[in-house]
Amino acid sequence: MKIKVNYKTGNSFGSSDEVDYIELAWKNLDRAKESLKRIKNHWEFYKDNAFIYKKPKGKLPVGVTWNDEYRLLMLELITDDGKAYPYSPFWCGYFETLHKAEIVEADNDLVYKPDGF
Repeated sequence: MKIKVNYKTGNSFGSSDEVDYIELAWKNLDRAKESLKRIKNHWEFYKDNAFIYKKPKGKLPVGVTWNDEYRLLMLELITDDGKAYPYSPFWCGYFETLHKAEIVEADNDLVYKPDGF
C-alpha cells in the first residue's frame, strides 16, 4: 500500500493542484493507518506553526518532530516493523496546501481531507 497525497503548490505567479506518493510503502494496513493519522496530526500542527525557527515548547503531537539541524518541523511516519521514519513532507511550504492524503490499494474510506477538499 502507498499513501497518495493531493496538494496545491505554486509560486508568486500561480498555483496548481498536484498528486504524488510518499515513497514509503506498507504491507501492514494498521501501520499505514497510523502513518495517515500522523500526517493529519502533522498538518494540523504545521498550519499554526509553519514558520517557527526554534523548537516548540511542550509536547509535540504524535507524528511531529523537530529537526535541530534545519530548524523545522518534520513528519514522523511509522514503518511496517513499527520504527519511526523521519520524513520531510513535499506538501508543506510557503505556497503548498494539503488537500487530501489517502491509502491506496485499500478501502477508500481511509482518507484524511482537511478543509473539505
